Amino acid sequence: GIDDAATAGYVQVYPNPATTYLDIAVVAGIGLEYYSLTDAGGRLMLYGPLAPHHGKVSLQSVPAGIYQLRIHTDKGILRRKVVVIR
Repeated sequence: GIDDAATAGYVQVYPNPATTYLDIAVVAGIGLEYYSLTDAGGRLMLYGPLAPHHGKVSLQSVPAGIYQLRIHTDKGILRRKVVVIR
């Protein structure tokens, strides 16, 4: 996968903590494919496609908490901890 110090900065996830949405942006030559959001217990909360260079994820249906965001790209999978606040 691409989840290491050399490549982790190529994908930006913001805002974090988040309230209603997340923006996922690529700052280098990596193509976004899809994302998944799981809770602390490993339950899949959200899943969906991403545009190749930028995606917006609605968090309206997700309760406040700490989640694992997996960003699937054409180079591998990036993981980010995301905090949702209300």
